[in-house]
Parts: sequence; structure tokens; C-alpha cells
Amino acid sequence: MKKIILVFLFLFAGFLNAQQFKFAWITDCHVGANNAESELDSVVSIINFMSDIEFTIVSGDITEKGRNIELEKAKSILDKLNKPYYIIPGNHDTKWSESGTLKFFDLWIDDKFYFEYNNTVFIGLSSAIVWRGGGGHFTPEH
Repeated sequence: MKKIILVFLFLFAGFLNAQQFKFAWITDCHVGANNAESELDSVVSIINFMSDIEFTIVSGDITEKGRNIELEKAKSILDKLNKPYYIIPGNHDTKWSESGTLKFFDLWIDDKFYFEYNNTVFIGLSSAIVWRGGGGHFTPEH
């Protein structure tokens, strides 16, 4: 009985200390595919309309083929977001990248993120690698 009460108190304490917030999550944009740019632009407009969204996470497959022009177009659309966004690439952004993923770093500085918001830690790591047909992995330093 003591264990049940202890578990209940632990859960109740967590509930009392919980801080609610909302964020948006965009994934698999595939800019470069049919209608992808207009769809992403619409999603950005919807997110901007929602005043209670604190930030946006953009995770993987930002582009269809990782071409520089696709990455640049994606950035121009994502930069319309009114609130901060955090981004990691996916296999479509790296496997066929004409720059060996250098363009992604040129545009967004890093392929991972770490930040804290309202006592919650967010970590984004890219498991995509520059190798056609290769599977994903995390590097030892990650």
C-alpha cells in the first residue's frame, strides 16, 4: 500500500509541476517534389497564425534530393516562421547532396540541436550519412 501511495504522490507532484507549452513539428517536407514548396509555405502560414506555438522543430527530409537549390528554397520558406525553428537533415538531404552536405551547414550552421524550454530538454541528432544506399548512424561524438 505504501508503494502505491508513493507512486501516486510522485505522479501527482509531476502533474502539479508540469508546464504546458505548444510547439510545431514539421517533417518530410521534400522540397523539390511536386507541390512541396506550396505545401510547406501553407504549413508555415498556419503555424504563424497559431499564436500559442512557441517554436518549431523541422526533422529530416527537408528536400527531395538534397540539391543546393532545394535547400535554399526550403530555407527561404522556413525563415518566414515568426518563431524560432530547430532543424536536422534526413537521408534525402544527405545521400544525394551535390555539396556533400556542405550547403546544409552553410545555411543552418549545424546538423544537430540542443536547447531547453520550460525545464524540458530537446535534442535533435541527424542519423543521415553522406553515402548513397547507406543506412543511418550516430557518430561517437554525438
